[in-house]
Amino acid sequence: MLNRANLKGAATMASPAISFPPNTAQRWTLANGLTLIVQEDRSAPVASVQAWCATGSTTEDKHLGAGLSHILEHMLFKGTKTRSTNEIAQKIQDVGGYINAYTSFDRTVFWIDVPKDGALTALDILADAMMNSTLPPQEYAKEQEVIRREFAMGMDDPDRTITHLLFATAYQRHPYQLPVIGLIDIYNNLTQEQVME
Repeated sequence: MLNRANLKGAATMASPAISFPPNTAQRWTLANGLTLIVQEDRSAPVASVQAWCATGSTTEDKHLGAGLSHILEHMLFKGTKTRSTNEIAQKIQDVGGYINAYTSFDRTVFWIDVPKDGALTALDILADAMMNSTLPPQEYAKEQEVIRREFAMGMDDPDRTITHLLFATAYQRHPYQLPVIGLIDIYNNLTQEQVME
């Protein structure tokens, strides 16, 4: 039975301290404001090169509810000034790597995981995509359909539906009320030109 006496005794009982390994991450802020963090972990011969962008669905200003950050997440690796989407995929496959990304309310994260010998290739590809993505129109049309299928899957998922309803109820005056993916009606009216702004 839970009562005050039991709780009082629990506070005085000795418990082992939780310990964490020391933080060995190195951090630099470049002149352009970009923060670079390097965390070495030699427990496996792999590297993960990531770009964490402080922008998500809540920072879409006049396009709030369109899922703009989510669209850009899908489009970033679809071509650059020097590489097509197929060339990007092939380069990463050649080094045994994997590309992915996700969008949340407050951030969009892009990453490439590779065997350690592919780290420089991954860094080159990620930097190229971040700086030189072209958002090709033919790829945009394809990704529009991919995202529409994501909308359909979400509408068919009871857990996702209840989560959207919960957030819409709990955050009536905050952008968290809108799903990260956006609202289908607003999304359908978003043009590629608006995405490129």
